Amino acid sequence: MNYNFYLLGTPNSVYRQYPDDYSAELFKTWQSELKSAQMVIHRDGDIMHYVYSEHINPREYIGFALVFNDGYLAHPQLLAMHLHTLIHEELIHDGEMIAYTNSGELQYIKTALSKTQLFYQRVNTRISKELESGRIEYQIEKLPTTYNGSKTTGFADGNSSEESIIALTEKHNTVLINLSGTLVEGYVERTMNELRKTNQQLSEDVNTLKDEVILLNRKKKQFKWVITLCVLLLAAMGFLLTLNRNLNETKSSLDDAYTTIDKHETSLSTQQKLIKNMKDTIESTRQDLDVAYDDIRSLQQQNQNLQNELSTLQQQFRQLQKDRDYYYQYWWTH
Repeated sequence: MNYNFYLLGTPNSVYRQYPDDYSAELFKTWQSELKSAQMVIHRDGDIMHYVYSEHINPREYIGFALVFNDGYLAHPQLLAMHLHTLIHEELIHDGEMIAYTNSGELQYIKTALSKTQLFYQRVNTRISKELESGRIEYQIEKLPTTYNGSKTTGFADGNSSEESIIALTEKHNTVLINLSGTLVEGYVERTMNELRKTNQQLSEDVNTLKDEVILLNRKKKQFKWVITLCVLLLAAMGFLLTLNRNLNETKSSLDDAYTTIDKHETSLSTQQKLIKNMKDTIESTRQDLDVAYDDIRSLQQQNQNLQNELSTLQQQFRQLQKDRDYYYQYWWTH
């Protein structure tokens, strides 16, 4: 169903609406009756106006207007509830147009409604989807072909039934539904109470976290003291190991010390010592390997020398054999 959508309100206590057209004077006139929240249903021929508005503070209000051509809603209060929800979800909750001051009062943060086109489109889209998905729920129907009601104003409130409100629209071309005490009254107070409860809970959580931080810092200091004490105990045990001549008493002292260390989670010191010992062992092993490599090289050199000497001796031996053979030959021949 086609309709025209308007955003209206009084930023800085001056009436404004978007889009701004001939309907401004009509919409503005009905706001003089606004106490807390209201829905105005107005028929002009085949045109139906549904104007919902509510105060955000004693001086200012915000509202929406839907103008239907040849159509009406059998459940206007349902529309009022939805528009009320949109105000609180789209305007107040998001804080794009209206926000709370430090004193807890709602006020406009944008004074020109014409600068809120994106917001206007977003809200209009939500209303369009709501009406489209809820055609049966809202009972959106075509208007009767003729209107017999006089140009008068009928009044209802939030406790009036939908049937009685529709009956009033058949008698009067304008019906003003005062919703004070049903939709808005007490909303700010309830919201502030909820915020106070939330703030109180957050304060309690902060205090709890502060206590936990203090406890953790205390435990941290105690842990540092335990570490220091354990280091001192290790130093003392080292000194006792030097002075103590009784092996059994020394062993007992060491066992007690290691138990104390385990209870206070001081394995770090022990690991550091083990790492240092391993480093010392590695260094010692490296030195031993260096010595061994030197010995191997020396032996290799000696072996080479011996081989050289053996080769020389073998050559001398062969030469001696040759000399011997020569002398034997010479002797026998002469």
